[in-house]
Amino acid sequence: MIPPLNLDTGLLPPGVHACSLREAEAAFGSHNATRRARWNCLLSCLDEMRVAGLRGALHIDGSFTTDKEHPGDVEVTLDVRGQPDTTAGLAVVFYTRRHHPLKSLLAIDWYPTLSDNSDFTLFFQYVGPKTAQAKNLQEKDAKGILRIDTW
Repeated sequence: MIPPLNLDTGLLPPGVHACSLREAEAAFGSHNATRRARWNCLLSCLDEMRVAGLRGALHIDGSFTTDKEHPGDVEVTLDVRGQPDTTAGLAVVFYTRRHHPLKSLLAIDWYPTLSDNSDFTLFFQYVGPKTAQAKNLQEKDAKGILRIDTW
């Protein structure tokens, strides 16, 4: 279940919040035309990932998971730790071939989490410089992200 956004910051409370695709859409993907467009782009990205044979836990972050009315993109990481080496290889190939097109055409900023040394799930759980400045917070303040296991 997705907890309510912090009223003071407009961010998810710290932690990894497990949810379904349907719950994520209801919470963040349907409030206005921009959010619906971002959500549809994310679904297109997931379709591409399925076709590429990718599996793993999906983590969603960025301004999309905040109170921002018109988020510029959706930040996503696919956690392939614990998956067969072939899945990690597919994730690297997918990133190499699709990261730039996904970002420029679909506004999906996609990264693979391959190991503990490249753990974007941890990186996503902290406020970045733009959000810190916009919301009068400190960089590296903790915030929450979404985790979707079945997509």
